[in-house]
Order: sequence, then structure tokens, then C-alpha cells
Amino acid sequence: RVSPPWCVAGAIQPHAMPPPPAPPLPIELVASDRYRLVITRTRFNADEVQLQEALFSGLAGEPLRIASCTNPGGLQPIDASGAIIQTAERLIDGDRSNKASKWLDMHFAPRGACAGCNGNSTLLITLDAPAALGSYTFVTANDNIKRDPIQWSLSRFTMGRWATIDERSLPASEVPPTRFTPYPSMEILWSWSDVMPRYPPTPPSPPLPPLPPPPLPPSPPPAPPPPSPPPPSPPPPSSPP
Repeated sequence: RVSPPWCVAGAIQPHAMPPPPAPPLPIELVASDRYRLVITRTRFNADEVQLQEALFSGLAGEPLRIASCTNPGGLQPIDASGAIIQTAERLIDGDRSNKASKWLDMHFAPRGACAGCNGNSTLLITLDAPAALGSYTFVTANDNIKRDPIQWSLSRFTMGRWATIDERSLPASEVPPTRFTPYPSMEILWSWSDVMPRYPPTPPSPPLPPLPPPPLPPSPPPAPPPPSPPPPSPPPPSSPP
């Protein structure tokens, strides 16, 4: 019987089979109802940041309903009646074309530039139900392109802590200069490493026992006893009477 060519000495061996692909991630492992967006840079390093809308989509592209959006540490304008306007809730009101319906944070200047300035801006976004985020985008606001975000990080809340799921630093050319215009869609590429924080971390090792105290130095040898006194001299002999 003739041996197959890969069994002959010196013949080229066949390529190894590639490993099987990783199983798909269960949705419940990547789902969350709390997300945090931290914006760290704008198009021209402006002291303020603004957006018209924030839009989240699920893994199948379905819109995700955002129940609330807040901007802790942010500062918004006040109108003539004394009401606070352009709050973070405007990001989720569905209005993509009304200049009065945008979000603005005036505390974006570098820390120390003003009282309360943070050098960044944080948005806390809560969905109406836990969901796996598939993609997201923003809509530019009505004016002042200097305020358009170009750098940020996005985290989800899982197992009692925030875990980063996306970081972006866009060149200004990728942010639309036209107003009331969506950013390019940002896709979330999930991997198994993203779900590891959901498992309890390894408990810390117990502390090492304290070291024993150093040994005491040896005691000096006892001093030798003082020499005995010499015996008394014998008495002189008595004289004869």
C-alpha cells in the first residue's frame, strides 16, 4: 500500500486545523442597565461641551430606551426666569433639531480654571431594563463646533463596579462639522474578557505571620571571683622568760 504523501519522510506536513471559535457570549453576561460616559476632550479643547442627543442600540440594532440621564458635577445655564436649562435630560428627549433641546456642561474647563471645573464631563445613563449594548452614537448640537466631544470612555456597571467597554479618540475630521448631525455609529466589540469582572475576584492571600523578634545577644560570662586574701602571717615566736 502506498503511504499518503504527508507520511513520507521529508514530505510537507498538512497545516494544523485552526482552533474552534469561542462560543458566543450569553447576553445576560454583558447586559446592564447602568452606563457611564466620561468625555475628556472636545474638538478644539473648548472649556464647554455639548451634544444634542445620545442614542443607544442593542446587539440586533434595536433602539434601547434610556430612562434617565444625569450630569453629576456639571453646570448648566439659567434662563431669564431662573430655570435651569440645557440639562442632561435633553439628551434623551428625542428632539434632534431644536436648539433649545440640547445638553451643555460649562464645567468642562481644566480643573482649577474655575470653581467646580473638572477637566471632563460625566454622564450617567440608565436604561429602563438591562440590555447588552451593541452600538451607540451622538448628534451634534446647534452651534459652536468647538464644543463637540472627540475623546471619551464608556463603562457599564457590573458586579458592584464600573468596567470600561469602549474608549474612543476620534480625529476632528471624523466628527461631522454640520449641526444636528449624527456621529458615525460606534460598535461595541464584546469579548470574553469583558465578562470576567462579573465573576468574584480571587480573595486576597492571608497576611504573613509577623517575624519573630531577633535573638538577644549572649550574656557575658560571669566575672571571675576576686582572689582570696593571703593567709595571715604566723605570730612571732615568744621570747623565753
